[in-house]
Amino acid sequence: MRLNLAISIFLLGAMFPTTVGLKGLLELILSTDYAQAIPNGYAYKHVSNANLSMTGITWMFITIIGIRAKKKWAWYFLVFLILWVGLHDLFAVGWLYLEGRFFFPVPAIPLSLGLIGLFLSSEIVRHK
Repeated sequence: MRLNLAISIFLLGAMFPTTVGLKGLLELILSTDYAQAIPNGYAYKHVSNANLSMTGITWMFITIIGIRAKKKWAWYFLVFLILWVGLHDLFAVGWLYLEGRFFFPVPAIPLSLGLIGLFLSSEIVRHK
């Protein structure tokens, strides 16, 4: 029961970067005037959205394949992924939030959900 709750929380946390990244990619692809793409920072926005979506997809894949099978490597990989990427995004967007350019540091949501999932699954996965 506790592992199923952790998996659900992991997947919910992974939906944030996946959805935001794929939405951003789709908007860029459909609304970009390709003649103005380079001067307007198209490549930077494209890479940012691709990174977001791939982080979420990787997070979901590792959760479904590794955590469900109670693999230690998957738990440690998620620790790395959630802390490295999550904290990086939180600090980057947190800085913009402090400058008044964002209304809420959104990366705090998936980071918090990921940490809750790690806490709930740690005893089950690590001490298998």
